[in-house]
Amino acid sequence: MRALLVALTVLLAALGFGQGPVKETYDIVYTTASGFPQRLDLFQPVFSSRNRPGIVMVHGGGWSGGNKSAYTALGRYYATLGYVCASINYRLAPTHVWPAQIDDTQAAVRWMRKNSRAIGLNPQRIGAVGASAGGHLVLFLGETDTINDFDPALSGYSSRVQAVVDYFGPTDLMNPQEWAPNIWTLIQNLVGQFWFPGSPAYQAASPLYFVSPDDAPTVVFHGTADGTVPISQSQRIVAAMQASQVPVTYYEFPGQGHGFNAATNNFTIQVMTAFFGQYLVP
Repeated sequence: MRALLVALTVLLAALGFGQGPVKETYDIVYTTASGFPQRLDLFQPVFSSRNRPGIVMVHGGGWSGGNKSAYTALGRYYATLGYVCASINYRLAPTHVWPAQIDDTQAAVRWMRKNSRAIGLNPQRIGAVGASAGGHLVLFLGETDTINDFDPALSGYSSRVQAVVDYFGPTDLMNPQEWAPNIWTLIQNLVGQFWFPGSPAYQAASPLYFVSPDDAPTVVFHGTADGTVPISQSQRIVAAMQASQVPVTYYEFPGQGHGFNAATNNFTIQVMTAFFGQYLVP
């Protein structure tokens, strides 16, 4: 995950992205309902019409680390293209167990919709991108609406997005044998150590089991040499989406691990830009 973010930052800087007229606002509190205020960084195009499409960006880090600064460069870049971008923090495991992470992620989308007029956003055209644990979370944004309406200030606002880009996110947490021991520990910390493997709690945290025909169009990227998230995780959810006739595009990159080289990252950004343009730009 860190390799991906470093490569993306270097690539975007080298190409001159993120240098246009962008308004950047940091540490906006988007929810306090859990008792643990969560913040986002907002990147807005300066010279652009109002009612712009939006993208929510969700960092990885095994659900237990990372922060919103991971997507600063990408947020700036997409703001230069006319998108309103929000890179978010969310409650981390093991201090906070599932569904705290998806509750916060969904609350961020709901905050964007509630404040759409003020931030120049079209509330009907929001996409999401995330890598690793962030990919896991954005898949839920395309599959489900608000799971827990825990924040009265956001009541009535949808958390569903219209397009999803998933970089090698976990999709099925039911089988501990699929995972390296250190990764399984992260999964246990996410779900809660008191649940036995294979219990409904693990299924409830697995995007694979929420696939349905009304899911948002999705792009999935995965490397064949990923030693952190097995490539079968992406293959499985892509097959389920195809069976449900969800518009899904899947890219496998031979020899790439949990984080891609510069050339592959460049390609994925081109794909993502075309994809968001197709589904989010009127």
